[in-house]
Parts: sequence; C-alpha cells; structure tokens
Amino acid sequence: MKLTHSKLCEVAVKWLRKVKKQNCKYYTYPITGSEIACYNGVKWIETPDAIGFNAYSSCVIECKMSRSDFFADQKKPFRTDGNGMGQKRFFLCPENLIKENELPHGWGLLYVDDKMKVKEVKDSDTFELTLYALKAERLALVSIAKSLKKKEAEK
Repeated sequence: MKLTHSKLCEVAVKWLRKVKKQNCKYYTYPITGSEIACYNGVKWIETPDAIGFNAYSSCVIECKMSRSDFFADQKKPFRTDGNGMGQKRFFLCPENLIKENELPHGWGLLYVDDKMKVKEVKDSDTFELTLYALKAERLALVSIAKSLKKKEAEK
C-alpha cells in the first residue's frame, strides 16, 4: 500500500483511539477528527491532521511525508507563539524521516512502518493550553459533533 498524507491521517486517528499508557491520564481518545479546519470568525487558527479528546486531555498529531513539510510546520504562527492545540503533541511520519533530536521542545515522535504499524519513538510532554488554544479546541469539538450529527441524520 502506497503511503500518502491522507493514509497517515487515518493511521493517526486509529492510533489515537487505541493508544494505551500506564500511570498517566490518557488511555484512549474516543472523540477524534482529522484535518479539521478551525476558524474563529476572524481568521483560520489551526488545522490539525489528527486530534483526539478524552475526559482529561487532548492530543494533536501532525503527519509529515517530507522533511521540508516538517521544517515548514515549525514556522507556523501557532507553533511559534505558543497558541498551538493539543495538550499532547506528536509528529507521525515514515520511519526515520524525522530524527528525535530535530523535534521542537516537548513534542513526541511516532513512526509508521510499511505495514501501517505505529511505533512510539518519543513521548510528548504535557503542554499547558492558552485560552486561544482552548477556544480552537472547542471549535474542533463542535465540528466533530456536527459531523456526527450529520452522519446520524443520513442513516
């Protein structure tokens, strides 16, 4: 199977729904979305490739297929001003595309192999969210809820 950005996003959402951690407050993220554009009525805030929520926290996964995309991501305003979404933050990429020592401070790293199996290379720190980021996350949750409501209505 050819690996694409869309396929990486699917893998990220599946990982969010299944991730298991011991001795911490996140076990799975049952509420998930992929490539949700968050607009606050004035400007676009952030479009996480995958985002998950549980009762305790949120997790964002940025999927990268190239090193140039990875380095460009670090220049985005919400990365540089501290207003990024996700109390946990990971990059997901093909094996060895990104090295652990290249990660922004606190970010985790996930590799996906040719069988679509995810390996956690580095765990994410827990980030404190700004009010701006919390509002962006609320927009993502509303978008996920609307999409679920639409799917339910189509049944």
